Formats: sequence, structure tokens, C-alpha cells
Amino acid sequence: MAYARHLFDQIPDPNIALWNSMFRGYALSESYREVVVLFFQMKGMDIQPNCFTFPVVLKSCGKINALIEGKQVHCF
Repeated sequence: MAYARHLFDQIPDPNIALWNSMFRGYALSESYREVVVLFFQMKGMDIQPNCFTFPVVLKSCGKINALIEGKQVHCF
């Protein structure tokens, strides 16, 4: 995932499919905190999530007991 993140960070304007791929990759490697951190980075860039984004991010919030962040994601 480190190399994937390195490549991702070099993309000037990643689309939502690339964001979702990163979320899924982190979730599959059980790096749930990285999913949440990356989601809020995406949110800070005014990129709109889609129906594939929320399940991965909400599940990650649940895995790390990030209840406040989960509520923020749910209300997005």
C-alpha cells in the first residue's frame, strides 16, 4: 500500500474511482485508520463520494471504534 499511496499522491486530480480504490486497498490490508484519514482528506478537497465510498469508510470507522468520525461520514 505504501507504493500505491506514493503513486496516488502524485496524481494531480484523482477521480472518485481512484479514491475508492485506495479506500478498498487500505481496508483489505486492515489499515482502517488510513481509510478514515484519507476520506477526510478527500472531503477537504471538496470531492464528492459515491455509493461505493460509504460502505468501506463506514465499516472502517466501525472497525476502529471511530464513532464521531462515523457519524460525520454518515451525515455527509
